[in-house]
Amino acid sequence: MSQEIYTPSNESKHHDRSNKITLSISESLETNIKNLNDLFTNCTDVVKREVDIGTKFPVKIYGTYVDGLVNREIIESFFLGRIIDYKNLSESTTPIEGSITELIIDHFSATFDIREVRSMDDMVRGILSGDAAIFVENTNVGLMIACRGWPARGVGPPETESVIRGPREGFVETIRFNTALIRRRIRDTKLKVEMTSMGII
Repeated sequence: MSQEIYTPSNESKHHDRSNKITLSISESLETNIKNLNDLFTNCTDVVKREVDIGTKFPVKIYGTYVDGLVNREIIESFFLGRIIDYKNLSESTTPIEGSITELIIDHFSATFDIREVRSMDDMVRGILSGDAAIFVENTNVGLMIACRGWPARGVGPPETESVIRGPREGFVETIRFNTALIRRRIRDTKLKVEMTSMGII
Protein backbone atom coordinates (compact mmCIF):
# COMPACT_ATOMS: atom_id res chain seq x y z
CA MET A 1 0.00 0.00 0.00
CA SER A 2 1.46 3.34 -1.02
CA GLN A 3 1.71 6.01 1.67
CA GLU A 4 0.74 9.59 0.88
CA ILE A 5 3.68 11.96 1.14
CA TYR A 6 2.97 15.23 2.89
CA THR A 7 3.24 18.34 0.76
CA PRO A 8 2.02 21.88 1.54
CA SER A 9 -0.77 21.44 -0.99
CA ASN A 10 -2.34 18.77 1.21
CA GLU A 11 -3.20 21.37 3.84
CA SER A 12 -5.16 24.60 3.83
CA LYS A 13 -3.01 27.54 2.86
CA HIS A 14 -3.64 29.08 6.28
CA HIS A 15 -2.86 25.96 8.35
CA ASP A 16 0.32 24.02 8.96
CA ARG A 17 0.64 20.26 9.20
CA SER A 18 -0.58 20.23 12.82
CA ASN A 19 -3.67 22.29 11.82
CA LYS A 20 -2.33 25.39 13.55
CA ILE A 21 -3.17 28.69 11.87
CA THR A 22 -0.01 30.23 10.46
CA LEU A 23 -1.41 33.72 9.93
CA SER A 24 -0.31 36.61 12.12
CA ILE A 25 -2.34 39.58 13.31
CA SER A 26 -1.65 42.46 10.96
CA GLU A 27 -1.66 46.19 11.68
CA SER A 28 -3.92 46.47 8.64
CA LEU A 29 -7.53 45.93 9.67
CA GLU A 30 -8.46 45.13 6.07
CA THR A 31 -5.89 42.31 6.01
CA ASN A 32 -7.24 40.85 9.26
CA ILE A 33 -10.80 41.01 7.93
CA LYS A 34 -9.77 39.29 4.69
CA ASN A 35 -7.95 36.54 6.59
CA LEU A 36 -10.95 35.95 8.85
CA ASN A 37 -13.27 35.83 5.83
CA ASP A 38 -10.98 33.22 4.27
CA LEU A 39 -10.94 31.13 7.45
CA PHE A 40 -14.69 31.38 8.04
CA THR A 41 -15.87 31.07 4.45
CA ASN A 42 -19.39 29.59 4.23
CA CYS A 43 -19.93 29.92 7.99
CA THR A 44 -23.30 31.61 8.42
CA ASP A 45 -23.15 31.16 12.20
CA VAL A 46 -20.14 33.48 12.46
CA VAL A 47 -21.24 37.06 13.11
CA LYS A 48 -19.03 39.95 11.98
CA ARG A 49 -19.42 43.59 12.88
CA GLU A 50 -17.40 46.70 12.08
CA VAL A 51 -17.89 50.01 13.89
CA ASP A 52 -16.31 53.45 13.66
CA ILE A 53 -15.64 55.25 16.92
CA GLY A 54 -15.17 58.99 16.94
CA THR A 55 -15.92 61.67 14.37
CA LYS A 56 -12.88 63.88 13.87
CA PHE A 57 -10.33 61.07 14.24
CA PRO A 58 -12.40 57.87 13.84
CA VAL A 59 -11.01 54.52 14.92
CA LYS A 60 -12.21 51.37 13.15
CA ILE A 61 -12.92 48.34 15.31
CA TYR A 62 -13.92 44.92 13.98
CA GLY A 63 -15.51 42.20 16.07
CA THR A 64 -16.52 38.62 15.35
CA TYR A 65 -18.04 35.73 17.28
CA VAL A 66 -20.02 32.51 16.78
CA ASP A 67 -23.77 32.93 17.16
CA GLY A 68 -25.11 30.48 19.72
CA LEU A 69 -21.89 30.23 21.71
CA VAL A 70 -21.84 33.72 23.21
CA ASN A 71 -23.89 35.74 25.66
CA ARG A 72 -25.56 38.25 23.33
CA GLU A 73 -26.26 40.71 26.15
CA ILE A 74 -22.53 41.10 26.83
CA ILE A 75 -21.77 41.58 23.13
CA GLU A 76 -24.50 44.16 22.58
CA SER A 77 -23.54 45.98 25.77
CA PHE A 78 -19.91 46.17 24.70
CA PHE A 79 -20.38 47.07 21.03
CA LEU A 80 -23.54 49.17 21.05
CA GLY A 81 -23.14 50.66 24.49
CA ARG A 82 -19.90 51.06 26.35
CA ILE A 83 -17.22 51.23 23.66
CA ILE A 84 -19.12 53.51 21.25
CA ASP A 85 -19.93 55.91 24.09
CA TYR A 86 -16.42 55.79 25.54
CA LYS A 87 -15.61 59.50 25.55
CA ASN A 88 -11.82 59.11 25.38
CA LEU A 89 -12.35 57.57 21.94
CA SER A 90 -15.63 59.02 20.64
CA GLU A 91 -14.94 62.65 21.60
CA SER A 92 -11.21 62.79 20.94
CA THR A 93 -10.24 66.00 19.12
CA THR A 94 -6.65 64.87 18.51
CA PRO A 95 -5.16 61.59 17.27
CA ILE A 96 -5.02 59.07 20.11
CA GLU A 97 -1.51 58.47 21.37
CA GLY A 98 -0.25 55.13 22.61
CA SER A 99 -1.91 51.73 22.35
CA ILE A 100 -5.66 51.79 21.78
CA THR A 101 -5.96 48.18 22.93
CA GLU A 102 -4.30 49.03 26.26
CA LEU A 103 -6.60 52.03 26.60
CA ILE A 104 -9.64 49.80 26.07
CA ILE A 105 -8.37 47.16 28.50
CA ASP A 106 -7.62 49.73 31.21
CA HIS A 107 -11.10 51.22 30.92
CA PHE A 108 -13.21 48.07 30.51
CA SER A 109 -11.33 45.43 32.52
CA ALA A 110 -13.41 46.19 35.62
CA THR A 111 -16.64 45.43 33.71
CA PHE A 112 -15.61 42.85 31.12
CA ASP A 113 -13.20 39.93 31.17
CA ILE A 114 -10.99 41.22 28.38
CA ARG A 115 -7.40 40.36 27.50
CA GLU A 116 -4.80 41.05 24.83
CA VAL A 117 -3.90 38.30 22.34
CA ARG A 118 -0.92 38.34 19.96
CA SER A 119 -1.57 35.22 17.87
CA MET A 120 -4.19 34.75 15.16
CA ASP A 121 -4.34 31.07 16.07
CA ASP A 122 -5.24 31.96 19.67
CA MET A 123 -7.81 34.48 18.45
CA VAL A 124 -9.56 31.93 16.23
CA ARG A 125 -9.49 29.26 18.93
CA GLY A 126 -11.09 31.76 21.30
CA ILE A 127 -13.82 32.53 18.76
CA LEU A 128 -14.58 28.83 18.31
CA SER A 129 -14.66 28.40 22.10
CA GLY A 130 -17.37 31.03 22.59
CA ASP A 131 -15.41 34.26 23.09
CA ALA A 132 -15.61 37.42 20.98
CA ALA A 133 -12.58 38.71 19.09
CA ILE A 134 -11.87 42.41 18.61
CA PHE A 135 -9.44 43.83 16.06
CA VAL A 136 -8.38 47.49 16.04
CA GLU A 137 -6.91 49.25 13.03
CA ASN A 138 -3.18 50.03 13.08
CA THR A 139 -2.66 47.47 15.87
CA ASN A 140 -0.98 44.08 15.47
CA VAL A 141 -2.60 42.61 18.59
CA GLY A 142 -6.19 41.59 19.20
CA LEU A 143 -8.59 41.66 22.13
CA MET A 144 -10.54 38.67 23.40
CA ILE A 145 -13.71 39.17 25.44
CA ALA A 146 -14.91 36.28 27.59
CA CYS A 147 -18.63 36.11 26.87
CA ARG A 148 -19.47 32.43 26.63
CA GLY A 149 -23.15 31.71 26.91
CA TRP A 150 -25.13 28.55 26.20
CA PRO A 151 -28.73 28.13 24.95
CA ALA A 152 -31.50 28.97 27.42
CA ARG A 153 -32.95 25.50 27.05
CA GLY A 154 -30.42 22.89 28.07
CA VAL A 155 -29.84 20.02 25.69
CA GLY A 156 -30.62 16.60 27.12
CA PRO A 157 -29.98 12.97 26.23
CA PRO A 158 -32.07 11.61 23.35
CA GLU A 159 -34.88 9.40 24.63
CA THR A 160 -35.40 7.25 21.52
CA GLU A 161 -31.73 6.69 20.63
CA SER A 162 -30.01 6.10 23.94
CA VAL A 163 -26.36 5.10 24.03
CA ILE A 164 -24.29 3.34 26.66
CA ARG A 165 -21.07 5.21 26.01
CA GLY A 166 -20.29 8.67 24.69
CA PRO A 167 -21.83 12.13 25.22
CA ARG A 168 -25.48 12.22 26.27
CA GLU A 169 -26.60 15.30 24.39
CA GLY A 170 -29.30 15.59 21.78
CA PHE A 171 -30.52 18.14 19.26
CA VAL A 172 -33.46 20.44 19.95
CA GLU A 173 -35.92 22.26 17.68
CA THR A 174 -33.82 25.42 17.20
CA ILE A 175 -31.24 25.20 14.43
CA ARG A 176 -28.81 27.69 15.96
CA PHE A 177 -28.76 25.74 19.24
CA ASN A 178 -27.88 22.62 17.28
CA THR A 179 -25.09 24.27 15.30
CA ALA A 180 -23.68 25.64 18.55
CA LEU A 181 -23.73 22.13 20.01
CA ILE A 182 -21.68 20.87 17.06
CA ARG A 183 -19.29 23.82 17.27
CA ARG A 184 -18.60 23.00 20.90
CA ARG A 185 -17.46 19.53 19.85
CA ILE A 186 -15.61 20.43 16.65
CA ARG A 187 -13.61 23.62 17.12
CA ASP A 188 -12.19 23.93 13.64
CA THR A 189 -12.57 26.57 10.92
CA LYS A 190 -12.90 23.75 8.39
CA LEU A 191 -16.32 22.96 9.83
CA LYS A 192 -18.75 24.94 7.67
CA VAL A 193 -22.31 25.91 8.58
CA GLU A 194 -24.58 27.12 5.80
CA MET A 195 -28.27 28.00 5.94
CA THR A 196 -30.60 27.14 3.07
CA SER A 197 -34.35 26.91 2.51
CA MET A 198 -35.98 23.72 1.26
CA GLY A 199 -39.55 23.54 0.08
CA ILE A 200 -42.47 25.91 0.58
CA ILE A 201 -44.84 25.98 3.54
